[in-house]
Amino acid sequence: MAVVIHHQPERAFPLTDLTCSFRHEHVKPDFTEYTDEMSQALLDKVDKLAELGKDGGGLDNNLLLHMDNFHVGTDHLELSFAEFADQEKVKLFTQGKKGRTHIDPLFTYFNVLSSIIFMTTSDGYSVWGFRGGGKDAHLSGRYLPLAGFCTITHNPKEKADFIARKSSILEASLGDIAYIDRHARGELYEEGGLEHLSAEDSLGGGDFLGFTGHTIDSPLSCIVLHYNVDATREEVDHAWGVEKNDENTHLIYLRNSEMMSFAAQQHSGVVNPFRDVRVDGPKLSVDGKEREWYHIENGLAAVILYVSTHMGLEQGNQAAQAIRDSGHVVANVHKYTT
Repeated sequence: MAVVIHHQPERAFPLTDLTCSFRHEHVKPDFTEYTDEMSQALLDKVDKLAELGKDGGGLDNNLLLHMDNFHVGTDHLELSFAEFADQEKVKLFTQGKKGRTHIDPLFTYFNVLSSIIFMTTSDGYSVWGFRGGGKDAHLSGRYLPLAGFCTITHNPKEKADFIARKSSILEASLGDIAYIDRHARGELYEEGGLEHLSAEDSLGGGDFLGFTGHTIDSPLSCIVLHYNVDATREEVDHAWGVEKNDENTHLIYLRNSEMMSFAAQQHSGVVNPFRDVRVDGPKLSVDGKEREWYHIENGLAAVILYVSTHMGLEQGNQAAQAIRDSGHVVANVHKYTT
């Protein structure tokens, strides 16, 4: 599998040091070159799911941020927007027409923005989630730091109003990097259970660690961020357990010294002592029940960025080599240079 980094800064720095701009441009992939019957059936299927909507058992076809460009010299992010259904189509076409080690996108101009967020507890543990949803769910059975699409709208009316340019306040907010910060905090509060901690201001300021790139399972870019939380791993786990979200079936907690071996699936030990979760290489045991577990490629790219910016470039290179040795292709593609 391919592990792709598109931008790796020399050091982590405050997210608020980035700037961004937003243009009201609806970016859509062009599928006209795929005219065979099978391709059309796939497009029709996704369109039908989008028409049904989440409440009807289909897709939650809201609007997402689209990453147009990043200017390295000025740390400026250019954004527009796209639909989730189009991202789903791009994913399915990519999986059908690209090999697992390919690092070049099938649709080079279509680049939805998602996030991967490392959260470190006050006692020094990074928080990861185990993706549930059953064996047929997308990327289930895999560990990933807390993450999520950078969503703009949350229901059909919001979407229609935004496309019709009736959401001037929301549109203006997308040109401020504070929107990304609010998105990241929302993911941590929802997936990490922080909404059930007693202190509302438990999160510190966010740091920017870089961008991961296209993979066959996630043909998009991820902005990689880091936050400290003023709570221990036990407090986080208790808060998460108050109202377990649909995204993760449990959380695990890793020290920096364990990150590299975990990324290479060579780590053995208890990773959540509060819910009897341990790993032994690629084997996972939860409450005594064993199964295999896997990584998500852009999560591994995020590990390289995290280790490089928190433990030094030499350690980051060692992490990249450990991931290569575990069977992955690792590519640092300097997509953004000016």
